[in-house]
Amino acid sequence: YPYDDFVDTTGTVLTSHSIPYDTGFSWVNGEGAFKCNSGGWAELNSGADSLSVIDMGETDLEIAAEITTSAAGTTSTYESGLVLRYVDIDNYLYVRIVTASNHIEIRKVIGGTDSLAGTGTADSQVSYTWGAGVKKKIGAEIHGNTIRLFIDDAKVYPDSGGDGGNYQGFKLSGASALDDATKHGIYAQQHGTDVKFFEFGGFRPLFRGTLKEITPRPQKGMIFLRI
Repeated sequence: YPYDDFVDTTGTVLTSHSIPYDTGFSWVNGEGAFKCNSGGWAELNSGADSLSVIDMGETDLEIAAEITTSAAGTTSTYESGLVLRYVDIDNYLYVRIVTASNHIEIRKVIGGTDSLAGTGTADSQVSYTWGAGVKKKIGAEIHGNTIRLFIDDAKVYPDSGGDGGNYQGFKLSGASALDDATKHGIYAQQHGTDVKFFEFGGFRPLFRGTLKEITPRPQKGMIFLRI
């Protein structure tokens, strides 16, 4: 599965950049474009809304990146985040880092219409103070209609779902058009020219499916997992 540190000649656009691990993957643009910096990050190629993705061949997997949010502004035109599932520019799922009101949102675009990804605000966002011009790691576990988010390796949960939502994560609603989407990536809005993306990658966990039961054996240290 791909991992990109974005190290390349400054100004090389992602679609001309060779992903170091593994070269069998490549970037494609949904809109706009990103370019590499030799210091090891990706940034907007120009002042335009931009979204770029990699076809990883899997719809359920884990992706992550380190992102430095814009220090130039906090309105929506400065925002950035991860693209969780992508079909085309009119149909995709994404994580929005909202520094203006200190929260993280999961949103979907279906048929060109942008809306919250869950059944309402409580199912689609969580209060979180990221800060402007701040670098953090954000990761997402994508499994069926459930998204679990991690910021700096700590879980963040939606406001609903009982018990802080930690039994389920963010639950998608009305996003079945994206069920088979295998492209995942990054996005930034037009004025976020100082937004930086570091070390983007994804992988599929070794174990998949539903855990049926855990059966202890009498011998110490012996446990069977049935999946």
